[in-house]
Amino acid sequence: MADITLEGGNFTYVNARFNGTFDGNGHTIKNLKINSDILGVGLFSCCANAKIYNLNIDNCYVYNINERTAILCGNLLSGEITNCNFNNCIVKSDIYTVGIICGIIYSSSSLISINSCTITNCLAYGTYAVGGVFGQDINPTSNTLVSISSCIVDKCTVLAQYQFSSGIGGRIHIPCSINDCTVSDSSIL
Repeated sequence: MADITLEGGNFTYVNARFNGTFDGNGHTIKNLKINSDILGVGLFSCCANAKIYNLNIDNCYVYNINERTAILCGNLLSGEITNCNFNNCIVKSDIYTVGIICGIIYSSSSLISINSCTITNCLAYGTYAVGGVFGQDINPTSNTLVSISSCIVDKCTVLAQYQFSSGIGGRIHIPCSINDCTVSDSSIL
């Protein structure tokens, strides 16, 4: 795999569940642009039992008039996201559940982990449940453990027009372990 630079228009992504392994090998995806109106949008619309690691994403823009919006994964059902870096990215939704890495964590019986990720010079904007890492987590059965560790959010703006904004998770419901994370020089509004 080599670096990928996208130019000249919207990225047409597959609105499907990704359940494989994506190793970016330290390469960068640049200039990703998505404008959408579906439930769950990002480079991956939905991830289940997915492993995504060693990926850099730079200068990307994702806009959705619907919910569950992120740069990487709109819906995270289960899996691991490790050592992914986001720089100069903007993610916006006209409604809620917005995050740089994932819009919503929604699972009923899995371990979900986001580890050693860095988010720098980014903007996350929505009306409700907006986070630097993820927008909201929901677990209908309380059997899920969400682990967010060693993530850095630096020089970012996280804005929820009405309520629930945070540098890490906009709105947290389920057993969620947040360890060794840092939010610095950022505006949380």
